[in-house]
Amino acid sequence: MDDFSTLGALNDAATVGETREPHDSIAKDYLKGAGGVFKLISGDFKLREARFATWVEKAIGPPYQSYYEEVARNVAGRSVDLWRRQMVLGPSPQFCLHSEENLRIPDTFRPVVSELEPVR
Repeated sequence: MDDFSTLGALNDAATVGETREPHDSIAKDYLKGAGGVFKLISGDFKLREARFATWVEKAIGPPYQSYYEEVARNVAGRSVDLWRRQMVLGPSPQFCLHSEENLRIPDTFRPVVSELEPVR
């Protein structure tokens, strides 16, 4: 595949109409999975410049758009991108922020920070 569009169409179809209930019943057990495909939600940060990955979680309840806005407020003025796990569910948190600096964001996001080292 050249990009996420084909996978994205499949992912979107899995969460609407009559496929929604079976999807949701399986998705609640995501911690039993492995791996993941992530979709860029916001930002144009050059991934090769990332030195930190900050894994964060969204609380159950609030809509995704309000969560994206809350993340944006907490990283305002910094060069970051936000990725959301799609399809293949795994043991990692649902979201990842990449940045050049260590982001110190509130504990309510349950952040887990990984220092990255580029492979050349």
